[in-house]
Amino acid sequence: MSAMITTTSANPWLKAVRDAFEEAGAGIEPCGADAFAFTTKNGVMVRGGARLQPDWLLLRAPCSEAIHKLLEDSPEGALALIERNATLRGGVRFGIGDGGQPRLFAEIPLTRGVDLRSPVARALEGIRQAWHEQGAAVSCAAPLEGDAETIDWAKLCAEAGWQSAPRATGDVAVEVGRARCSERVLLTCGSPPRAQWRFHAPEGVDPACRAAAGSLLLAASGLVRLVRPVTTDEGVGFEHQWEDRPQSFLLGRVLEALTVAAGLCGGPLLALSSPRVASAFLRRRGWSPEAGQARGSNRVREEVISWQQKL
Repeated sequence: MSAMITTTSANPWLKAVRDAFEEAGAGIEPCGADAFAFTTKNGVMVRGGARLQPDWLLLRAPCSEAIHKLLEDSPEGALALIERNATLRGGVRFGIGDGGQPRLFAEIPLTRGVDLRSPVARALEGIRQAWHEQGAAVSCAAPLEGDAETIDWAKLCAEAGWQSAPRATGDVAVEVGRARCSERVLLTCGSPPRAQWRFHAPEGVDPACRAAAGSLLLAASGLVRLVRPVTTDEGVGFEHQWEDRPQSFLLGRVLEALTVAAGLCGGPLLALSSPRVASAFLRRRGWSPEAGQARGSNRVREEVISWQQKL
């Protein structure tokens, strides 16, 4: 377990945060207790906010007008943003923030000895990527030093306090959640290494079901930390990609985050696998599941705000 990082005026992380942003070429200025406003300067100029909380550095930034329009025009816009998540560095992801508006999110866990320069630089690069109109649909993570196949997930899980089970494929499975709502996370050694929770959709899934699932996951993306929604041919879910060699400290945080994401979304995703329920879900949010082109209403913003207040 890491030592608690306090957020007082004597916060020892304040200088490290300032130095990391300045070294990454970003302007930074204080805007409250343990909070900063930052401006990216290399390439796309974006103004966002950073805040120190116990054991966390949180980064938030607005989305471009093109992203707002994408979400308003069609329910499939959420799926498009989820697919773009895989192109962003530094764990940056699209999600729904305060006021029901699309925003960019990233978090950096804090523990003694961590060097903030690399994770801050990668997060700022991810924010700049998100503002480009076109993103390359490829994995953004740089290759790890050494052989990714040598990652000992079982040892890392044990150090983090989680039980794991090896699979014939070479992946490692971890049961997360509680006894009555257990979910499985897979730890893979590809390039990049990933921790993945998947909701496996039925074959031939209805387009309305996929659109509704994307809308749900994008809203949940603003409520969890460290993990981002993803969509694949096998289904939808959440994952974390490593850009550094995995360590037990971060793995523990990631597994906790995937536990929250699975608990938050597993039941609703099961309900939305019904075309009838998914179509009703989309209509309630002001979209036409048949045409897929009707302009969204403010209803989705109101409901996301209500959801955030209940959590």
